[in-house]
Amino acid sequence: MNVPPLSRRTLLQAAGVSLALPFLDAMRPLAAADPKTAAADPQTPATTPARALFVYVSNGVTNEGWYPKATGRDFQLAPSMSPLADFRDQLTVISGLSHYKCDTGAHTGGDCWLTGQNPNAGGRGYQNGISIDQLLADKLGEATRLPSLQVGRFSGAGSPNNTGTIAFDRRGTPLPCESSAKELFQRLFVTDSQDAIERQEARLIQRRSIMDELLGQMKQLDGQLGVADRARLDDYLTAVRTAEKQLERDRSWLRKPKPAVAKEDAPAEATGMPALYQILFLAFRADLTRIATCNEGLEQDSPRHQYSHHGGREENLTLMADLDRESLGHLAVFLKSLQDAKEGDGTMLDRTMVLYGSSLNNGHDFISGTSDTHSHTKLPLLLAGGRGLGIKTGQHLMFPDDATPMSNLFVSMQSAMGFAPEPFKQGKAPLAGLM
Repeated sequence: MNVPPLSRRTLLQAAGVSLALPFLDAMRPLAAADPKTAAADPQTPATTPARALFVYVSNGVTNEGWYPKATGRDFQLAPSMSPLADFRDQLTVISGLSHYKCDTGAHTGGDCWLTGQNPNAGGRGYQNGISIDQLLADKLGEATRLPSLQVGRFSGAGSPNNTGTIAFDRRGTPLPCESSAKELFQRLFVTDSQDAIERQEARLIQRRSIMDELLGQMKQLDGQLGVADRARLDDYLTAVRTAEKQLERDRSWLRKPKPAVAKEDAPAEATGMPALYQILFLAFRADLTRIATCNEGLEQDSPRHQYSHHGGREENLTLMADLDRESLGHLAVFLKSLQDAKEGDGTMLDRTMVLYGSSLNNGHDFISGTSDTHSHTKLPLLLAGGRGLGIKTGQHLMFPDDATPMSNLFVSMQSAMGFAPEPFKQGKAPLAGLM
């Protein structure tokens, strides 16, 4: 007898408290037992959800402390990666990829890290494109309460060429970060009062009404416009329709219970990377979202920026390496949480890709040298997890000739998430050796 699978959002309810269940075998689709008949729709995955987190570190790294000397599977972690020693077999160190068409200037790596696009090209002012995280979020559709989650050390979107976010929508609009773990916890896990829900719903209905009115007025203009203006209006209509869809999505989730978490799971600190990583873990565990970005800091006006202009000075290189180890230490705690969380036949880390790195190289090739500037070639990148998504972990991939675009990695990540891959900016093929 075939028993229908449990919903991924099955809740235990008692005395007004809701608790989201972890992933259970009973939640697998019936067809999942036979891989030949397993559902191909990524929105109803045959096993457990696939996830991706992108973590950006500004101003590059200290090269000598970052790159392993050997390639392939016989590599040893370089000193800066020592905090990740327990996860060596879950890591893929990727060296030599380039954003060679992203010559955005000395301090604009975050603007192009996930877009693969120079936002200052063409003499039209700052105009970015969609980032890979948002492409994946679009492909996932309405599978989760949040299409994506953007967090970082600084709230907001920053400014052009000194971005506070690494996520950009289809129009190239930056999606702002939230830096307060306290505010994030409140928004994601604390149940709103009935009055608050009704007020939110009224606001959403009002906004939808405004959108409908705008669409009606703009359609009336169509016959009065030339070809170029019609194209501009069509772009604007697309943006309005996208906003409408998001309003409907927000309203459809408004009265659905938020997943409850134990009091001791709430972040102890209001801000900072440990607290943000804890929020990201809780959001992934509750399946509130499957796509997230984290920006560790602005490219300018930070100690990391100061040390990155090292000029070969040992003091600056040492201080930069200390920051590298501190940052990877925070990442290690997050990876441990994922690894300890059992899910299906494996762990959350098996089906979560965590891409960590920078879009700036502040050295010469793979050494620091005496450089005092930055480039967008031979970028420091590290992919953690994803073994259950087809990623060949436990290896060091080297691409030494500056001919392989970082966007090839984004083509492969689409496949790992379960989607038919499409070209992404300079990325026309999967990254060799990754899957």
